[in-house]
Amino acid sequence: LMGSAKMPPMAGGFTPSLEVFDKGHGVIAKVEATGQFPCLFGGFSEMCCDQGYSISSQSGRMGQIVKRKPKDFESAMVELLTDADTFTLELEQNLSVEQKANMI
Repeated sequence: LMGSAKMPPMAGGFTPSLEVFDKGHGVIAKVEATGQFPCLFGGFSEMCCDQGYSISSQSGRMGQIVKRKPKDFESAMVELLTDADTFTLELEQNLSVEQKANMI
């Protein structure tokens, strides 16, 4: 086991978030939704706009996760009728192999 991720108590309140832990259970990163009041939107809005989540640690920015909106009618139907979503993970170049593996 390389690491794990847990949702903090109350899911981060008005800013949805996750905490990423290394194998020693130390917090190595925090993933937070970006944008204004991200928890008040959702549902059908994710069909129209990309939604970003920043990844950061105490030493600074580590990257971002972006939930992509459907690119065409077919992918929109797949997203509406299944649990499938499309995400992009962008990581900073200066991260160690272990940090990158934990993010995946």
